[in-house]
Parts: sequence; C-alpha cells; structure tokens
Amino acid sequence: MSRLGRPNAALLLLGVAILWLVVAPAGGLGSLKFHATPTTAAAQGRPVVSAFPHAIPRTILPSHHGALLPIRTVTLSTLLGAAHSGLGPARSSAPGSATPLGAVLAGRPAAVHPTLNQTSVGLQFVTEGINSATAGGGTPPDVQLALGPKQVVEFVNVYGEAFNRTGASLGAAFYLGTFFGTGSDYLSDPKILYDAESGRWFASILHVNSAGTICYNMLAVSTNSSALGTWKIYSLADPSGDLGDQPILGLSSSLIGIAVNQFSSSFVGSEYFVINKTSAMSGGTLQFTTFGPSANDYSIHPVDGVTPNASLFMVETDQSNPNLVNFFTVTGVPPANVSVAEKNLSVTTVTAAPGAPQPGTSDLIDTGDQRVQTSVYESGTIWVAFSDQCLPNGDSTDRACVRLLQFNATTGAVHQDFDLNRSGLYLYYPALALDAGGNLTLVYGGSNSTIYASVYVTGRAAVDPVGFLARPARLIAGNTAQSGCGGSCRFGDYFGASQSALDAHAWVAGEYVGSASGAFWQTALSQVTIAAGPVPLSTSLTTVTPQVDVGQLATVKLTLVNSTCSVSGSDYCSYHLPYTTGSFDGTCLGTFLGGSFALNYSAEGSYPVGSGGYVAVYNESTCNGIPIANLSLTPVTITVWAKPSVSIALVSGGAFGNRIDFGLSFVLRATVTGGLGPFSHSWAGAPAGCVDTPGGVTVRLLNCTPSAIGNVSVAYHLTDADGIHVNTSFSVEVVAAPTLSLNITPGLLVAGVSTRFNASETGGVGEITFVWNHLPSGCFPADVPVIDCTPTTAETDSLSVTVNDSLGVTASASSAVDVHAGLSISLTANVGTHTVGVPLHLDATVGGGVAPYTYSWSGLPPACAAGNVSSLVCSPGTAGTFSLVVNVTDSERGHASAQLTVTVVAAPPGSSPGGSSTVVIEVAAAGVVAVVVVIGLMVALLRRRRK
Repeated sequence: MSRLGRPNAALLLLGVAILWLVVAPAGGLGSLKFHATPTTAAAQGRPVVSAFPHAIPRTILPSHHGALLPIRTVTLSTLLGAAHSGLGPARSSAPGSATPLGAVLAGRPAAVHPTLNQTSVGLQFVTEGINSATAGGGTPPDVQLALGPKQVVEFVNVYGEAFNRTGASLGAAFYLGTFFGTGSDYLSDPKILYDAESGRWFASILHVNSAGTICYNMLAVSTNSSALGTWKIYSLADPSGDLGDQPILGLSSSLIGIAVNQFSSSFVGSEYFVINKTSAMSGGTLQFTTFGPSANDYSIHPVDGVTPNASLFMVETDQSNPNLVNFFTVTGVPPANVSVAEKNLSVTTVTAAPGAPQPGTSDLIDTGDQRVQTSVYESGTIWVAFSDQCLPNGDSTDRACVRLLQFNATTGAVHQDFDLNRSGLYLYYPALALDAGGNLTLVYGGSNSTIYASVYVTGRAAVDPVGFLARPARLIAGNTAQSGCGGSCRFGDYFGASQSALDAHAWVAGEYVGSASGAFWQTALSQVTIAAGPVPLSTSLTTVTPQVDVGQLATVKLTLVNSTCSVSGSDYCSYHLPYTTGSFDGTCLGTFLGGSFALNYSAEGSYPVGSGGYVAVYNESTCNGIPIANLSLTPVTITVWAKPSVSIALVSGGAFGNRIDFGLSFVLRATVTGGLGPFSHSWAGAPAGCVDTPGGVTVRLLNCTPSAIGNVSVAYHLTDADGIHVNTSFSVEVVAAPTLSLNITPGLLVAGVSTRFNASETGGVGEITFVWNHLPSGCFPADVPVIDCTPTTAETDSLSVTVNDSLGVTASASSAVDVHAGLSISLTANVGTHTVGVPLHLDATVGGGVAPYTYSWSGLPPACAAGNVSSLVCSPGTAGTFSLVVNVTDSERGHASAQLTVTVVAAPPGSSPGGSSTVVIEVAAAGVVAVVVVIGLMVALLRRRRK
C-alpha cells in the first residue's frame, strides 16, 4: 500500500480490534456473510474450519463461498477530464510497509550475473504519464499499466489516464474513487490488466471506509474490449474482518485471483479470493471462494496469464526460508469446490535490497522488500521478478538488484535464476511483460549518488541463451532528487508492464524524479520492441560534467557502441568532435571503449558540443576509403555557471539596516547566485541558540535570538560542486529597546498659562514616532517629542504618549493632568456716589488661579491707602472722579485686573461728614479683618461725657 490514500496504521488496527470485538459470535467463530453494498459488507466473524481438503503441505485457513451483485455500472469515457473535489483523508503510513518477515532473511546471494546479448531494445516513443501534480500528490504512485487493442490505461494510486496506442492522451486524468464508486474514502494499490483471451479489462483497488474500520477489495470488469466503454463494479468485503494491504490481481482462462496481506493488531497473513471469471464477465452475480488469512504466507502474488490456462497460479517468496519460492496452483471454479496445491522451489538466497542513494541528498530511495512484484504466465512457463540484494561483477559494495526467475508451471523446475545488476547502480521495482512467443520485456528503476532516479528497459528474446539480457536502454532520465523523507523515500510499490495482443510490442510505465512544475514524482510510458539479432553500431556522446563553474574543466565522453574496434577485430574508426571554438579529431585503431575530452570556458552560458560531429567506421586500419558506417553525433550541452557569490541580508520582519532591538529575533538570509549545485553551507561565530535552516537550493537561513546588547558578527562559508569556496561575513548591531519618560512644566497647570509637555526617548532602531493622547484643550498632538501650548479649559485627564521605532517596538509613559481655571477678578464699591468723608468700601473678588494671590491697587482717592489686600475701607477727603484699578497675581504667575470709576462729591454746607474728622479704615487681607480707631476721637467723647 502506498502513502497516498493509505489509512493511518493506528486507526487501521484500532478499527480492526473494534470490529473483531463487536462482530465475533459469543460461541466461537461464526459463518461468513457477503452483501452487495459497502454499508453492509463487514465480515460477521472469522470463518470456521471446514472439512474441505487442500492439496498443500501446510495448513491454510479453509475457504468459504460467496456471491454478490455489482454495486454500480460506470462508463469510463464519461470520466475523462472530469473534475474531482477531493481525494479524501490522506494516509501517511502503511501497515504493509513494515510487514514482519519472521526470521530475518540474511546473507549475500550467489548471484548469476547476466551476459548482455546482441538482442536489442527499441523504444518507439516515450509519453509523459500521470505525475504527482495531476494526481493530487501523495507518495508513491504505485504505477500500473494495461495495453488493449485500442487504448493504453495507466493507473497510479488514486488516478487513472487513458492513451491511444500512439501515446496521445484521451483526456485528463480521472479520479479512481469516482470510477470505483468509493467517493472520497481511502484507496490504494491499484491493479489493471487486459486479458487478450477474453477481450476484457480487469481492475482492482483496495478500499477502506473513512473510519478505517472496514476493508473492501474493489473489482472492475469491462463489458467489451474498449477501456472507454462500460464497466461493472463489484465490492468484495474482506471476509476475515481484518484490514488489507496491497491486493494483487491475476488471471487465468477461468479464474480471477485477488490476494491481500491482512493486518489486525499485527500482520496476520495472506488471504486470497478465487473468483469465477465467467460470472464476473457476465455482469451479474459474482461467484467466489476465499482462503485464509494464512500466517504462513508472507505476500501471495497471483500470476497474470498471457496464454490460455485453466489453473490460476500464484507465487510468493518464503518468509522463513530465504532459499525458497512457494508456487501455488488453484483449480476448480466457484461455486464448485476449489483446491490449492503448493510446491516449494529452491532458489539462490533471497535478501532484502538496500536503499538506493540519490545525488545531492542523504535520503535513500526505499527499494522495497523481497516480496514478488511482478509475475506472468506464458505457454507453460512462469516468469517472476522482485527486488534483491547482490554484489555486481567488479563491485565491492552490495547493491539493490532485480531478481529474475523462470520455472515450469507444471513441474516447478527452475530454468533461470539470476540477478540483473550493474556495478555502482541500484536497481529496483521491476515489472515484466511476455508476448505469446516468449519474448520478455523488463522495466525497472535505477539510481546512485551521481544518477537521479531514472527508468530503464531491457529484455530478452525467447531464443536467447540462459542468463542473457539485452543491453538496457534508458527510457527517461531523472533530473532531481526525491528528498525531505527523513532518511527513506517511498518509491514503489511497483512499476507496470503489459504485452500487446496484436503485435510484438510491449508497453511499460515507471516512476522517475523529474522537474515538472508542482510535481515531486513523474511517470513515463513507452512502447518497447525486443528484437533478436545483432545490434547495429551506434555512438554515444555524453556529458560527464554537464554543468561547471567558469574556469572549471568540463568533460564529455564519446563512445562507439557494439563495435568490434579492437586489436583482434576488423573495425577501425575516426572521429570528429566539434565544440564552440574548435574540435577534437582522431582515430581509434585499437580498443575504442570511449574517449573523454576536457573543455574550459571563460564565460557563463550554454555551449553545444558535438554539433556536426561524426564517428566513421572502416574495415581498414588506414581509416581511408568509404566507411562501412558514418555515424552522426547527437549534440550535448555544457552549462557554464558564473562563479558562486553570496549576499547576506538581515530579514527580520523589516529590520532596519543591520540594527535590531534587543528582545527581537532576527534571521540572516544567505543567497547564492551562480556556481554549480549542490552547495555545502556552514555558519561560524553565530551566538548560542542560532539555528541553521535550509531555505531552498540557493538560500540558507540563520535564525537567532540575541542574548545581549552589542555587535554580533557571523561568518558564512560556501562550497559548490566544483569545489569553489566563498567566504563572507555579516554584523548585526543589537541595540536597547526604546524607553520613554514624560515631564510636564509647570507642575500645576492653569488655563491660559503656557505649558510644556516633554517626552524623553532613548534606545530603539531607526525612525522614532511619537503618538500623544488626551492632551488638554487648546493643545494639539503632533509627531514630536516636545509640545508647547496654552491650555484653554479647566479639566482633569490622563495624558499618555507612545513611541514606535522602525521595527515596531514601542514604549509608553503617562501622567494625570489637572488644569485649573484661569485667574479672574471683579471690583465692587458699597455705593455708587460717595461724599467726602463718608467711608468708601472696596471689594476685589478673585476667581480661578492658584492661591496665594498678590493684590496691587492704583488710582485710589487721597486718604485711601493701598496694600496687598483684597478689600479696603477709607473716607475720601477730596471730591472728584477716580479711576480705581486692582491687579491680582496668583502663585503660578497668572494675572488679572479690574477697574472701577468712583465719584466723590463735597459734603452739603453745614453738614459734618461722619460727625468727626476721624478716618476709619477697614482692611481685609488674606482672610484677616483689622479695624483702626483714631484715639483722639474716643478721648474727646469721654471728656464731653464727664462734663
């Protein structure tokens, strides 16, 4: 099962446990019931052991018969290009990805290394298939392919696409949940086959309900030979009540096989359905029999039958013995009795393959375990392929290899058992196809630390000797790595291959890692021809170093393929290899395995090599006359990069230059331009707590939180793939965050009196802005540190000011503000017109201001003495009109004045103003009243009374 559409393992196991607790009968294991729809398809308990005999040497849980109707009919042509709203819940892990093997299969195989024969591999064309961007993401794709009379259909984990036989797409990829009628539930591990004998298409997929508790094996059967026509869909609930992984589909003349690996709280074994093929093709009631799960079986793989055979064959690598392959023959057609016979085939030791390296990353491609990945029957012979570990000739390191087995389908006699391998290269996920003449086509993936994951094809003609394979052809080259997987990148579970029923062609499909926009895996399809006989001479011009820096040597290699150019041979050659400013010319009179040529470029750019070049092959050592072959060269291109340079910038949410506030985190971004990747990066001198983070192929980030104020100087070192070194450094100044204090003068505020509000700021980065709030009336805010103004109204409020620096760091200060009313004074007299000698009362009434007050009088009549008083009493001694003025000043320097005009008239004749010449002055100041009495008046009165 693949990660795309795979249920969470914990959810799977929990769902199984709950299902088992709920449905298991109290009295033991009950009978199995089958229903037509997923909503009622849960197994009603584990099957009981029946008395049905099995012609096998060990116990397999007994079979049960079932029948069900199709759940839907779908026409594929209506789905081409149809939109789908979603893929359903993503599943990130697979119970099957950690299948226990029991005893560890260890030991190096005694590999039989194939000899490369003159049989040729012809790639008619290569078509780009579904990629992760068009299939909704997910890893891995689980590539499958089937070839019919008119269409080619590719399946990946949850999408499919149809092509015509010239490789043209017949419509956009369609969602398999719509095709199988499962909606957005979990789907995984699709299979699709075209059966030339019946002229029908068959497809299967694993379906788990959204709760992760019920597992179905979906089966689709076409009603005719067109993949675009109508299909009948069946849903086979898992009879064991467990949850399955990687259902495998196989065919014979009368049977369909679907084998599934089952999981409960752990791996419980392999289970398989044996289906009446005729009932499936009828579109009516499907008749089938189930076996298992058997804990003795690791992963049973039904065989795809190319030529007619009544029996259904199945194979598996043995989980407990690395030198056995188990071969099953299934006979009988449901609902009649079905029997299973097993043979154990002795093979060279089978060992799980190691992970495959990729350029530029430490993540390895997961090459899968040693379960069977592809198997085909043809005219009495079965071919099987799977991943293996071997030691290639001339190599010193065990690699991932492709194991190939051929054995007799009747006797089990093994005809061929060898590893396809290549020194220094890791090979994985084989898929094979056989035509009716026994010619074999094999597709597989390959990579190492210098070769990105690519797709390769080889094969053999039926007449080839044992262990012979054609020279592999690279179907498509990868150009980037699958990385970020945490060490192991999923890449299987299998590739696809299918043989044409109309001609000797096969079609293959495989996964590679390309650079399509938005895709992290891609698939490629190709039509392949395996032809026996000598391979014609050909040339190969390759770029050993396709990308270099300015001034670095670039190397190209020219090779003559399939030539007898040797000391003892009869072929001789000369070559002409042009490049931008010259050419390499020479002859090869001895062995010509290949010549390497070095070039040096002084400017960046793309430079063609080999355009117009050739290799001429002669049968005379003088290399004269008419050549027996004149082979043109396919040009290659050298890309020359400018030498690398690095720029470092402080990018911390708008950092100001290279300054930042203490308390803020900062990020240094090192950006590489030019140079040849992959790059090696390192930082030095960074403070403790700084974290180095990749920011892409050409960007490196250093995330830091400064622990002190001051300068932080960081050094950065870069090395590109050509060994060019670049060193640079960057300093960051960490400054104190802004602080603020507020001062108001004078301390007491009076309306009408000038006031200063002073905000004193220190620290911060860049431009400082001031924001004032709640200033008194008459004072207006501005982006300034000092505001001078005159309040106009008595009021009480809370004044605040906030500063912001260029990085958004703030500081605030506030103060309560009490504005007193402005100073005022009024002046009154006791009467409007005064008489000489009559007491005059003057009162100055003060309002507002801040006590204490100071009074100043002017313009008083003679005999009226002035003082620092608010009220006074005097008797004017002179008639006249007087303009009286009183001025008042408060403690905050507030000033006010009042004016009063007083008229004093002479006393009437004969009157005695006041009855005396005594002047009485009443003075009130600061709340004290003083009365001064003229003593002479009192003495006179007393003397008069004594007489």
